Amino acid sequence: MKKFLVAISLILCAFMFCGCSSAEMLVKENYDGSVDVYYAIDYKMSEFVEDGTITEEDYAKMKSAIETKASELIAKSKSEFRFSIAKWYAKGKLTESERANMYNQLKIYTGWTNDVFAVKYSFADEKTYNVYTNFGEDVQVVRSSEKSLFVTKYSEKVLNTFARKRTLFNGKSAFEYFSDEINAYLSANFDEQTIQKFPDFEMTYSYLTTSSRLHSDADQVAKTNEGTIHTWRINKENQNRMIELYSLRANPMVWYILALTICFVFVAIYLIVIYCKKRSV
Repeated sequence: MKKFLVAISLILCAFMFCGCSSAEMLVKENYDGSVDVYYAIDYKMSEFVEDGTITEEDYAKMKSAIETKASELIAKSKSEFRFSIAKWYAKGKLTESERANMYNQLKIYTGWTNDVFAVKYSFADEKTYNVYTNFGEDVQVVRSSEKSLFVTKYSEKVLNTFARKRTLFNGKSAFEYFSDEINAYLSANFDEQTIQKFPDFEMTYSYLTTSSRLHSDADQVAKTNEGTIHTWRINKENQNRMIELYSLRANPMVWYILALTICFVFVAIYLIVIYCKKRSV
């Protein structure tokens, strides 16, 4: 995995200028309870400069436009965050102290790593992150439990973040917004033959957890030194997909009965063997 992966909203707007085919997002929970969200875009334009598809001037112009657009969306996201804080406070879900301090608990960093432009959002705790994303408010969570003989599955399903309609994206979802902007930009600046060289648009959502008991329906699950990364790929065909996180808990009574049964069977077999030996003597 790249050092910078992507997430919910902002830097992805860079797509409208760079013509990249994919974006990545990573939500990372830390051991101290804080949450980091990484937004990143891999500026894969060097190969197009080398083969003559675009000029050096186009390359520099797109790179500058990425930074400008990123700044605009970051400013909008801050305003959206303030609105969410006010809404949660009005509903009595934040104390006066939390309302006063929460905005200052968000830290934002930006920068380039080679051809990757990334934005890092750092939240002091999970509640601050939930307010930022409106998790549990605008974002509806479908919870369920499914009991089998030996385990019970506790599941949470939620619409993937790129499918959410947001004011940040003019009332569109992130996928719709960036897909439309990319197509519009490419059509306005390149001929059809050049446009055909760009791969289909795709977004990637990743969740890094330190919990080894958390499972998911992710397209890919990878173990790292920092935890387990669950990754979902979002494209035109599945842009409205639900993502699922779940845990499995053993049904203790069933396992106790099974253990006792096994012990009984072994004891019975042992006694039968002893009895048979005595009979044969």
